[in-house]
Amino acid sequence: MAEKHKILIVDDEPGIRGLLAYELKYLGYETAIAEDAEQALVLLRGSTFDLVITDIRMPGAIDGIDLIEIYRKEHPSQKVIFITGYAIEEKLNQALQNPLNRCFKKPFDLHELSRSVAQCLEMRPLET
Repeated sequence: MAEKHKILIVDDEPGIRGLLAYELKYLGYETAIAEDAEQALVLLRGSTFDLVITDIRMPGAIDGIDLIEIYRKEHPSQKVIFITGYAIEEKLNQALQNPLNRCFKKPFDLHELSRSVAQCLEMRPLET
């Protein structure tokens, strides 16, 4: 049996975390959840994840984009899907220049997001 892909879901909204975890587990992925970027950073440093799905704006000292920028200093090939309920801003536009990053605006189509997850996981990591 092939090893399951591990996905970290980071969002301050319990409903979004629960919905994504339920859908991704149904599709056969292993999931972990964090309710803010600080908690996510602890999980990322304690384990390996094939993909991170993170909200951009969350309470706390760092947002989802900062989370990925910090973590990529240690692991530059981390694949990410950003989700946001806000208009795309300059900071996100810069983050989306990296081919390992994708973005979905809330409310998102769950089936479209699931397809994007599968596509991200099939991508080969960048050479470091």
